[in-house]
Amino acid sequence: MANGFIAAEDATRALPFILFLAFLGMIYIANRHLAEKNIRDIAKLTKEVHELTWEYKVTKADLAFKSTQSEVAKRADTLGVKESIQPAQKITVKEDAIQ
Repeated sequence: MANGFIAAEDATRALPFILFLAFLGMIYIANRHLAEKNIRDIAKLTKEVHELTWEYKVTKADLAFKSTQSEVAKRADTLGVKESIQPAQKITVKEDAIQ
């Protein structure tokens, strides 16, 4: 045994185990970075889904408002189309008139 804390022979024998521990440490660190990146991506996507949900609700409400009869009549009036005042009439065709 030498004067030092660990002899050169003991250090050489422990080298594979130390390299194995260093490899496990690098895997642990890489796994941690990957997990944090996934958490950030999930948070970003969750925020985007919330924003798109609100945009969908606003667009749906706007469409419901614009498709009301009064709003359609206003828009059609700008094109020169007037709303009919007379009620709709049913057209019937007699069988013998077709021949």
